[in-house]
Amino acid sequence: MRMRLVVLLIVVSAGFRVCGAKEPGLPPSILVENATSRLIELTAHVTLTNDSASDVQKYLFRLTTPPGDLPYQRSRLLPPFADAALKTHKNGVDRFLELKLALPAKKAVAKEIKFLVLLSPADYLQVSQLPVQEAERAALQDYLRPSVLVESAAPEIKALSASLVGPESSELQKVKAAYEYPARVLKFCPQEPAGAVKALQTGRGDCTEYASLFCALCRASGVPARRASVFNLGSNLEIAVKQPNHDIAEVFLATHGWCPVDANVGGGKYDRPVGLAKAGHAQIMLKREGSWVWSSSIPSDGVVPDKPKPAIQVAVSWHAKVLQEGRSSDLASAFSNRRQ
Repeated sequence: MRMRLVVLLIVVSAGFRVCGAKEPGLPPSILVENATSRLIELTAHVTLTNDSASDVQKYLFRLTTPPGDLPYQRSRLLPPFADAALKTHKNGVDRFLELKLALPAKKAVAKEIKFLVLLSPADYLQVSQLPVQEAERAALQDYLRPSVLVESAAPEIKALSASLVGPESSELQKVKAAYEYPARVLKFCPQEPAGAVKALQTGRGDCTEYASLFCALCRASGVPARRASVFNLGSNLEIAVKQPNHDIAEVFLATHGWCPVDANVGGGKYDRPVGLAKAGHAQIMLKREGSWVWSSSIPSDGVVPDKPKPAIQVAVSWHAKVLQEGRSSDLASAFSNRRQ
């Protein structure tokens, strides 16, 4: 996760207001009027190499798919996998595609898995309230407890949270304090994932630490939050990466449900196209905490009996390319009808 804070500043524009006209797939109340939406082709390039002398009769490869039910992000699989079955991750929200493949001995099998994604800028806080499903409210406890990199129960996190907000602070005041703080105290520095506590101790971190510290402060104050991984195009129309290249977060507001938060690129500010409860057209969400990007395995019936279990080499890379730009309503037809 190595996107510098300056990456998206080029795309900042002024004059964002609520759109009154309904556009497909988005609640009209949170749309950003006259903002540019993007139709993007996201391709996962997968190569599976069987270097052993034994055939693999059945190999399971699983790939997380970008969510298509976000208010600002619509996504669908393209042929030849458009009708493939999807399964749900243990976190209950993210989904993955499972492929069953045969891998001949001493051969490599290559697959391209394509998604079409429609991103439409949105601002959740332009309205005072949005419909929230009860199922979402019932599954929040995991995002109030500490997790890897989000050490919300650590003494220094709890003490910091108590110093930033008081018992009478509103939920939104707590979230705003957590959003503003990382940009105020952290110096952006690409590094291996370190988490919220280490970021506080060193005063350094990249997008992972910005997101982790935001989530930790939210949880310490009683507000559910979780980390999320995205493909960030920044100001580019095309990128090639080995994995999601940017970390953001989601926070659950009782009045709005899950909202995107980019504490890194947003810089603790409120006048940027991404930040607190804002989504732009340059970040494709792939997954949240509790899910993986890809996994693979050989089932018990996947190899010839009495033969050694082959070791399979897996290589996955991603390519995102902007196909069209325009109003969400103008891109909706291309999103629905595109076949390849």
